[in-house]
Amino acid sequence: MVQMDALQLPDSSGGMAMLGFTALGALVLMYLMFQPARAPATDDDESAADRPPPPRNFTIEQLHEFDGRDEATPAYVALRGEVFDVSSKPEHYKVGGGYHLFAGHDASYSLATGSLDPADLEKSWSELNVMENESLDGWVEKYKNFSEYPVVGKVVTPPAQPREFSLEELRPFDGTSDIPEGYAAPPIYVGVRGKVYDMSYGGAEMYGPGKSYNLFAGRDASVALAKMSFAPEHLDNPDMSTLSKEDMTVLQDWASKMEKKYPVIGTIANSAP
Repeated sequence: MVQMDALQLPDSSGGMAMLGFTALGALVLMYLMFQPARAPATDDDESAADRPPPPRNFTIEQLHEFDGRDEATPAYVALRGEVFDVSSKPEHYKVGGGYHLFAGHDASYSLATGSLDPADLEKSWSELNVMENESLDGWVEKYKNFSEYPVVGKVVTPPAQPREFSLEELRPFDGTSDIPEGYAAPPIYVGVRGKVYDMSYGGAEMYGPGKSYNLFAGRDASVALAKMSFAPEHLDNPDMSTLSKEDMTVLQDWASKMEKKYPVIGTIANSAP
């Protein structure tokens, strides 16, 4: 344990035609669809580029990736689940800094109790007593109003028990619904091979409203992805019997990528595996 004053922060603050069924075509589309869409730059675009992206949802595992390990990796710290970008203070939160321990973690318990024990980073702020919660209030105030670290999202635990969706039940979750309590962004659900993934955990810049791949949001996109197609008739199509062996290989590649990037929050009723 250390004294709290020893941990004080410093005083500064389309439409698209179906592509050919070639290995090269599959790789190109997969690359493009996992990258932010780009269009010719305009004055409005340049102005928008200066604005930070909207807040997103993080799993705790996703938060761990933002640990400031190198110059290209941002440093994020969460307090009571709210995620702050502390990259503006690399001397403190990047490798070698006195607070690098907290980067990529929810540091609520550690800061509230004045602990530098790595084991305490795994403890929940729900374990804090009244005085420790008051101390944490002070840290939140410092992050928001003193150091003015940008808020980039919230840590949101996905449902422990995935639910089953019909295609009709899936449709409202296209990124335009209200933000649920405790979330930073509205859900964006995409169905792939029987599973439902929430793209609001880091995929809103591609699948959110107005983005190039929003047509997949709230839909079963299995056949469309397998055929590398944006054609409406390939959405919500449960019949995969028409897919070739090559199509099924492409679909499995998509499913594997989704599994690594986004949490599974449900399954699609009567969907072929």
